[in-house]
Amino acid sequence: MVHRDYRALGNVTVKLYPHSLEITNAGGFPGDVTPQNILHHASIPRNPALFAAVARMRLANAANLGIQRVFRDLLVEGKEPPRFRSTGQTVFVTVKGQDARREFVEFVRTHPDLDGDGLLIVHRLTQQETINARETAEIAQRSLADARELLGDLVSRWHLLEAAGTGRGRHYRLSRAASEQLAGMLAFVVRKRLGKEKEGAKRRVLAALAERSLSNAEVRQVTGLNRHQALALMKELQGQGLAVLKYEGRFSRWERVV
Repeated sequence: MVHRDYRALGNVTVKLYPHSLEITNAGGFPGDVTPQNILHHASIPRNPALFAAVARMRLANAANLGIQRVFRDLLVEGKEPPRFRSTGQTVFVTVKGQDARREFVEFVRTHPDLDGDGLLIVHRLTQQETINARETAEIAQRSLADARELLGDLVSRWHLLEAAGTGRGRHYRLSRAASEQLAGMLAFVVRKRLGKEKEGAKRRVLAALAERSLSNAEVRQVTGLNRHQALALMKELQGQGLAVLKYEGRFSRWERVV
């Protein structure tokens, strides 16, 4: 309520969907705040008097920690951070419905002093195999120089990343120790884990699909993969035109393309 623009028409709404939570607020972002800089932007209270009153009642934090706290609270459980967008008249915040990831929770427990920027980068590297300085700057909402310093710190101080390449081709991936600790949630691990067995896993899935459609749980049973690994495999089959996903949510089924 303290962030909305009371000159604009509309209400503050909270919508709970099967797979996400969406909050909308009347009015665009204040000042020069954007979805691309909101994480570290200095606070610009839209209603200073109202915000001060709420802060005195200890219903809000006056230290400009709200956004960073939301990001961290999601990341420490291995969940994706919130997504922000604005139409100019309304701000939308979307939080994806997700289960806590045991591997990431344990990772955070063993690295309690790792800051939000570090968590963002490590979490992204569970979804993609490598990252460079420009991607890091965009994800962490930092300058390119700060992004390079962050990556260097994750390599030399935390030993969580390994660097490869030089110049514009320099990139980073999870260190062996970090990869082993987070192995259960690496979306790309299917390429490494299956190796020579990858074609066998594909054949088993396609053979099963020739007889009937499969749920995501049944795909995992056929392949022995975890949720993220099985999804990566099915997305690959889908991209090759061999399988198609029917329906949505808990009723989704994979079918063989004939």
